[in-house]
Amino acid sequence: MGYKIKMKISMKARIAYHCKPPWYMGHAYDSVASHYSVYYIIPLHIIANWLWHLNYLWNRRRSKESWIDKKVKESMGHNYKRLQELERRKNYEGKSN
Repeated sequence: MGYKIKMKISMKARIAYHCKPPWYMGHAYDSVASHYSVYYIIPLHIIANWLWHLNYLWNRRRSKESWIDKKVKESMGHNYKRLQELERRKNYEGKSN
């Protein structure tokens, strides 16, 4: 009997069919995008969870806006406010005539 190191169980199978991993598997993480849970052998599931968490933190840090994105968004915001003001004036002048 060979033991698997990694096992994936879909959320549907886990909830609808009450599928459970074997006793020697520990829950490492849930993949929300793919709708499955990942299990590793008990000592390795802690390391896998830790690596998954570090990957999440790294991607979160990498995806923050750069200074150029902030400047572009700021200029677009000023232009949008100016456009709204011009439309408001146009509508006001149209009603007064």
